[in-house]
Amino acid sequence: PPSITYVVTLRARVVREQGEPNPAFKVSLALNRTTFEAGEEMALTLSATQDCYVTVLNLTANNTVRVLLPNALRKESRLKAGEVVTFPGPAEQAAGIRLRVYPLPGHREDAEIIKVIATRTFVPLGDGAKIEGQFGVLGVPVLAVMDLGLVFVSVRDRAEVTATYRVVV
Repeated sequence: PPSITYVVTLRARVVREQGEPNPAFKVSLALNRTTFEAGEEMALTLSATQDCYVTVLNLTANNTVRVLLPNALRKESRLKAGEVVTFPGPAEQAAGIRLRVYPLPGHREDAEIIKVIATRTFVPLGDGAKIEGQFGVLGVPVLAVMDLGLVFVSVRDRAEVTATYRVVV
């Protein structure tokens, strides 16, 4: 029978991962819901099994990666073992930080992602994030995720978790 053949050219930058994952180091993430009506506020609940620093990213429907934590108010997002933290918390809300979600103009529904990367040591993201409002923006998700992968691959003690949510009209 006839077959379809695809020819693909791939350019890759490969970095060897350092060390072994620590099975005792876990981070958890819960959203206040998984489907939001346009204009509703999202809240994140975070916890970890060990003292750590968390980087919280929002991969949005308009092809950007927003750095929710750390941010202009919280330069270091430290989390103690067993501590349960809600973001935005009272201090962030008092400073005007809200996570109101909307679908893109003309869209009836969009899906977005929250990704949390926890590390035992502070890992600066460098100068790649331009600041828009309270949050940093890393740009196109594919490139941002690749760059972040290169930053975090050398970190031995790290834990990650991802949550997907929908925004509807």
